[in-house]
Order: sequence, then structure tokens, then C-alpha cells
Amino acid sequence: MTVGCASPGVRVLNQTGGAATLSADEKLKLTRFVPPEYPEELRRSGIQGEVQVRFVVQPDGTVTGAHVAKSAHPRLDELALAAVSRWQFERYARQDGSTINLQTPVTFKIDP
Repeated sequence: MTVGCASPGVRVLNQTGGAATLSADEKLKLTRFVPPEYPEELRRSGIQGEVQVRFVVQPDGTVTGAHVAKSAHPRLDELALAAVSRWQFERYARQDGSTINLQTPVTFKIDP
């Protein structure tokens, strides 16, 4: 069984949801990663897939506004959102005070 959710898969989004980048002097570090639960009953039922989660990182590093951008299964969506919502990033400061919009895949896969 594999439950994946790696920070290299995190994409920075602009305000309209398109791809964006952090400036050269900006670094966004994930300081607390919470892996999603993958209950045995879902694995036994063969339920797997990738959930795309969009969220906002506030200047204090907390995650807000997590929502599913692409669904895999309603229960996997719930589990992915619960995990990502508990992530913590390093505090940051932007001159304009704006937040950072991100998207990440959360993969639930049953290894053979």
C-alpha cells in the first residue's frame, strides 16, 4: 500500500488558479507534513486514486480554504482534505501582504 503526497508535487497558483512562481527571494518550506489516512476498508474494496487539493497558505504558515480541484472518490477526497488542512508551512512575509495559493496531488495507491 502506498499513500503518497510529496512536496515536490506542490504547484504554486496565481489568483485565477493558473500556474505562478514564487520570486527568487521567496521560499516556502513545509514544516509539518501530515500524511492522509488510508483505511483498510477502502484498500480491501480496491478504492484508490489521486485527489488534487487546492489551498491557501497564510503568512503565519497555516493552511486555509482547502478544497478538491479534482476528485478520485468522495471518501478519498475527505481524507486528503483532512490531511492537507493540518499541514504547516514556515511563516513568510510578502511586501504586498498577499497569501500563496497552492495545489498538490494526494495519491492513494494499493501496491500489488
